[in-house]
Amino acid sequence: MKNDGNQKYLLLGSVVLSAIIGLGALPIITRGFDVFELALVSLILLFNGMFGVFDFFRPVYISTFSLLDRKIGIWDIVLSSFVVIMFTWPIFIPIYIYVFSDYISIASYTAVFGAYVCFVGSTGFWAVLDVNGKVGLTALLRSVGTSFVYLTFVGFIAIQNTATESFSIALLGSQFFILFVSAIYAFPCLDLGWKIKLEKKFFKQGLLTLLQNNSKMIIDFADRLFVSKMFPASLVGVYNIFYDVSSKSNMPSQLSSTYYYPKICRNKDALPSFLLKGLIISFSILLCSLLFLFFGKELLNFYFGNKVLEYSGLFASMLVIWSVFSLAFFSQSALRSMGEYGWLLGSFSIAAVAGIILLYPLYILFGLSGVFISVVVMKSPGLYGYWKLKNIIGRYNILFLFLLIMQVTIFVISLRNIGM
Repeated sequence: MKNDGNQKYLLLGSVVLSAIIGLGALPIITRGFDVFELALVSLILLFNGMFGVFDFFRPVYISTFSLLDRKIGIWDIVLSSFVVIMFTWPIFIPIYIYVFSDYISIASYTAVFGAYVCFVGSTGFWAVLDVNGKVGLTALLRSVGTSFVYLTFVGFIAIQNTATESFSIALLGSQFFILFVSAIYAFPCLDLGWKIKLEKKFFKQGLLTLLQNNSKMIIDFADRLFVSKMFPASLVGVYNIFYDVSSKSNMPSQLSSTYYYPKICRNKDALPSFLLKGLIISFSILLCSLLFLFFGKELLNFYFGNKVLEYSGLFASMLVIWSVFSLAFFSQSALRSMGEYGWLLGSFSIAAVAGIILLYPLYILFGLSGVFISVVVMKSPGLYGYWKLKNIIGRYNILFLFLLIMQVTIFVISLRNIGM
């Protein structure tokens, strides 16, 4: 129980660290870089977040090993990391050609890919820590890595270093550091034998999670990549920075679902209260969107400076979208604990395909407002998940229905403030 309490403090520490560093650094970044540099920095931060989509073996490790009295082997981690890289590296080619080639050289992009390889290596060690009840430590390590990137950009402003190669190297350095530290902390819990313990079922579930996470990549990043290609750099930087800041409203959902996931894998009776937590957090984010709906321009001018005022109406809409998406963290964890990997794949795929199909036509019809509508469609898997879990939710279904009505109403109102 003492260790369980320590992990709660570490989880809290990871949230506080990420919030203080990220929210403290971004106003300096928006004021310290010019329009082009801000767009590039925002894309580097985008990629840092994008890596998490490829962390698809870790939940399978947890669900497989949490119920077993055995250690994860070092060669299990090597094999699963190799599989991840082999399945995912082709994705990086079109992203460079269509988006990053306008901002950085192929050499700098290679450093970004190197950072990704380091991230993949870290995920296996995080799985070891999670299985051994150290989910708080895992969250803290990830927060330290992200904070390092933010602080490096602030340092570049201080020394007036705006070389684009430095931006991607900062990402590589942070991920290598976290890989090294994660390996050190996980080492006592590793099986250093030569035998590989992973079975076919592990890779089958991992493949389903990969396919689901490919859908999540569309859900999480298609709009930002689209905006980065179709809109001027002045909007690209602001859009991505707004997205980064507003997405932090989902950190309680992400951390809470991560913390409770091993517990609901062992005890299905905890699912109703777990899903209720998701509804409460989602409603809290929705209330924040109302604050920015009415006072957004003043608040954002104070925080970011006048460089973002032209696009201040975007922020409230983004918060409504995050209110919707926060439900996905809880429904996804619940369904994974029940072994519903196939259903999760279907729900995320439907949302991703529908959103990506609608993205360009809605952009042609409504401009940036159309992009936001397609994003809501992409971020809707949590709604499907809560519908699937309606029998488990029980008497809390009325709260889910009320939340849904409020989300639709506030989102429609917020679109009127976008003006593009």
